Amino acid sequence: MFEGKKELFKDLYIGKSTDYDFGQFPVLQFNFAKLGHRVENLEAELINQVERYAVAFEVQIDKTSLPTRFSTLVQSISERGKPVVSLIDEYDKPIIDFFTEIEKAKINQSVLRDFFSPLKDLDAKGHLRFLFITGVSKFSKVSLFSDLNNLMDLSKAPLASDLLGMTQIELEASFEERIDIGIQQFKTNRTKFLKVVKDWYNGYSYDGEITLYNPFSILTSFTHFRFDNYWFETGTPTFLVETIRKQYINPRELEQIKVDNYFFNSFSLEELDIVGLLYQTGINSV
Repeated sequence: MFEGKKELFKDLYIGKSTDYDFGQFPVLQFNFAKLGHRVENLEAELINQVERYAVAFEVQIDKTSLPTRFSTLVQSISERGKPVVSLIDEYDKPIIDFFTEIEKAKINQSVLRDFFSPLKDLDAKGHLRFLFITGVSKFSKVSLFSDLNNLMDLSKAPLASDLLGMTQIELEASFEERIDIGIQQFKTNRTKFLKVVKDWYNGYSYDGEITLYNPFSILTSFTHFRFDNYWFETGTPTFLVETIRKQYINPRELEQIKVDNYFFNSFSLEELDIVGLLYQTGINSV
């Protein structure tokens, strides 16, 4: 979208129902999931990525520290004409990969803190057009984003309560044909079929009111017309399972637990609370 490729969005809401101009901006994307499993030298990996972007955008950066290289990269690109869009996906993966090895996790945590540290100053000076960070675990700002205290957290914000999933209305509007095929496949009626689909895949909620379908599970189920735990099978959070075993937790004892919003702001490496892990890995149903 920020690269100005309007044709990709012509049939979507932003293309059909808004006046967004699809202006073109330089985009830097850091996907920590693509770094591989259990990165041992995160700083070197990030330096390599920064240097590859420097070559791609034809800017010169000195061989200094990681935050200085990153800051120089963004500023140099921005000064050529347009501010930079920075997209950071699964920021927490280098930490959660080492949840069972706390010292290594702390090293990666420190590297990430250094990497994020220039962003506030870059934004204040007008070098950033847009910054978006995603991840599974919500670490406290003190532990990871201490220098980036102007972030807007969307984890439980009303603005994003129906953003990351499909509502019932969206499901029925977008998959009418697949629903009809499913009814025939299972030799049932619409009401019964939709109830089964809902029982399997409509267990996610960010505000306790709006419930959402898991898109990956819906797409897979409507491809094979078979009900299964598709999301858990492809992304089993090993650290969660190990924490349950290590703390001798009976999962049934966790049913119907209620917590306040403050609870979700206290997550840290030293406090791997099982309820927080369940919420942040999407295992719970609301």
